[in-house]
Amino acid sequence: MTDKEEVRAKIIDIIQQELNWQGDIPEDDLANHLDSMNLMSLVIAVEDQWEICLEPEDEAVINNLQDLVDVVVRKTSSEVA
Repeated sequence: MTDKEEVRAKIIDIIQQELNWQGDIPEDDLANHLDSMNLMSLVIAVEDQWEICLEPEDEAVINNLQDLVDVVVRKTSSEVA
């Protein structure tokens, strides 16, 4: 089982490191602050970090940071089950 706070912290780290993000992370509207290349880079980095595959239906429900955290936790929990 993956802890949501750990996932959240790691995703923020990925955004800062992989996307060279400066400043505050727009947690409530993350999807609208990333261009398609940054969004693809984020998805790939998240998939690599947790060894999961985000399907199009997973990506469709991700609008903010909490949505991404929830999807990662759900996917990692279902991989173990």
